[in-house]
Amino acid sequence: MSRPCLLHKPPGTVVSFALIPEAEVPPAEELMRRALDVIETLAPVVRPLAVDLGLVCQTRGIPLFVPDVPPRVPAVHIREEVVPPRVSIESIYEVGSSFSVVPMLTRETLARWCADALAQEPPGPDYLVTFEELVCTQARARLFEEKPERGLTLRDGGGHTWEAPLELRHDGVWVAGPLEDRPMDAPASFRITNLEGRLDAHVQIGWALWDQAGTPEHQAMQEALKRIAAQGWTPQHVPSAFAAALR
Repeated sequence: MSRPCLLHKPPGTVVSFALIPEAEVPPAEELMRRALDVIETLAPVVRPLAVDLGLVCQTRGIPLFVPDVPPRVPAVHIREEVVPPRVSIESIYEVGSSFSVVPMLTRETLARWCADALAQEPPGPDYLVTFEELVCTQARARLFEEKPERGLTLRDGGGHTWEAPLELRHDGVWVAGPLEDRPMDAPASFRITNLEGRLDAHVQIGWALWDQAGTPEHQAMQEALKRIAAQGWTPQHVPSAFAAALR
């Protein structure tokens, strides 16, 4: 018998954190490192299948964004070469993106990709290139399933159902989304934004197993969110599903 899972209406359950610089704004490389820390911390429960990186120019010396002076390459997209069946992979940027395909999105792969994007020649001597947002909308999430052959049945508020294929990987059972035959969010995803030196991290849960109290998936997500807070990120928006862990 397939295991049931409710689909949340977008945007689902969103947990938000902020990383506020204590004094001077860190350089772009340090901000990027802290953003990658979040991705690595989430990896035991949610892993990106694709990532989009939006870039912006800022003035030298004073870290102010200059929206009317775009970088030569304003956005880059990276994805895994092999994606799970029926999962739709698209960039959030329609134009101006540089695309990369890699065997696996590891911390090291993402760090090199981000460093290459930041190292591009700025449009003039008065500018530096930094990142504006790091976004994952397509991802796989860990499913703690003793009987993986059962599958996962997704159900929306209207009573419609979809069967989500499971991945039996070396490190456990995973399920991925969004599925191409249904407008939906991934089981879990994230967006990290740079607000001229302050970083905001938003973890979005689109499938209820990962915010439903009493499930091992919720427990794993809760532990990952606690580790993010332990790294110095201040919880900003905490839904009731995670209030006990983050407040």
